[in-house]
Amino acid sequence: MLKISDTMKRSLLTFHLVVTIVVFLYAALIYILFPHLVLRILVWTLFTELVCAVFLFKCSSLLMDTDGEPLQRLNAANIITLARILLVPSISLFLFNGFPFVGAALYALGASLDIVDGLVARRFDRVTKMGVMLDPLGDILTTFVVFFYFWSRSLVPDWLFAILLIRYAEFFAGLAILAGFGAIPRLKATIAGKVAAVVQGPLILFLIILPALPEGAVSTKVISSSYYVLGFAFVSVIISQSIIGIKALYLKRSMI
Repeated sequence: MLKISDTMKRSLLTFHLVVTIVVFLYAALIYILFPHLVLRILVWTLFTELVCAVFLFKCSSLLMDTDGEPLQRLNAANIITLARILLVPSISLFLFNGFPFVGAALYALGASLDIVDGLVARRFDRVTKMGVMLDPLGDILTTFVVFFYFWSRSLVPDWLFAILLIRYAEFFAGLAILAGFGAIPRLKATIAGKVAAVVQGPLILFLIILPALPEGAVSTKVISSSYYVLGFAFVSVIISQSIIGIKALYLKRSMI
């Protein structure tokens, strides 16, 4: 296991101290507006922060750039990625407690941060192994939470939720299989993944606020079409993931 430098330790501790302070300030604001939710939001957000902290200290091999050079401190892209993950409990709690517009606003904030952290990482050449691992994890957590809410409230058909589960099951099972063969490819956005992200963002926001709109404000054809577009995007990602996995296995076998 890679030894974490003292500078990085201080950076991690400073980050988590600042995040804890910000979370309590955020909780104070939530207490003013949504007092009945403040305790759950505070507990789950701090728990998520604790999990992230333990993960980073235990998986120190991720604390390096893509060239294998150890990081001396968290960079802006890393901090933005972690902030996105910390939004997940709030998105979930607001949606499940009947505040779709707040949930939609937080989801839009998370999606915006996703774009920003990618731009920052590439623009300033700050791509790290931690970012490569945590960025898709943040996407998966956010999308799964929102779609579980949709499915539990019968806002999307069962088949669409099933396709999403297959997409993520294939992703994690594929990584496990490839790891067994020592053939894990570098995780990076594919064309299908980018298209899916562009498509699903606006459609998820649409589906979040749909129940709050007057009945009949949106035609059933438009709603049904959104399901099929999302389903097609998810299937495209499944196919793309399969191709990447097969290529990685083939490349590994050819090197033996």
